[in-house]
Amino acid sequence: MTDQNRSGSIAGIEAVGANVTIKNCYYLQGTCEGGINLEEVEDQAEAKSEAEMKEESFVDTLNKENESPIWKKDKNGRLPSIKIIFERFF
Repeated sequence: MTDQNRSGSIAGIEAVGANVTIKNCYYLQGTCEGGINLEEVEDQAEAKSEAEMKEESFVDTLNKENESPIWKKDKNGRLPSIKIIFERFF
């Protein structure tokens, strides 16, 4: 971010001296001017249409770097949602 008051669709704070990488982030097209610093940044913060977000391939994209898939396609044609995963800790 710059010293100007700017916003995008991806929010967060970068600590001074931190090495932060934003990737695999998507936002609904038309909801803001851009993903990071009001710009679309390929492979970091990209706009997708609602139709694109409802495709099975989009769910695969969201899950591509997860050890276990956490995103699932909605059976009623809505946007993907996060699976609730219960694990037992002993």
